Amino acid sequence: MRPKDSSDLVITVEAEDRHNFKDRLSEITVPTLVIAGDKDPFYSTNLFRETAEGIP
Repeated sequence: MRPKDSSDLVITVEAEDRHNFKDRLSEITVPTLVIAGDKDPFYSTNLFRETAEGIP
């Protein structure tokens, strides 16, 4: 799904960056699959790895 306007993508990424839920990952109580790709232009695989490690 591509945004109609590239500024929409920038706004979305900036909004995601302003919210940090790392301290709430331990509250996840259902099986969760964290998917990342090494070609993601916005988020590193390390961020996804850290996210996955924070989920019990």
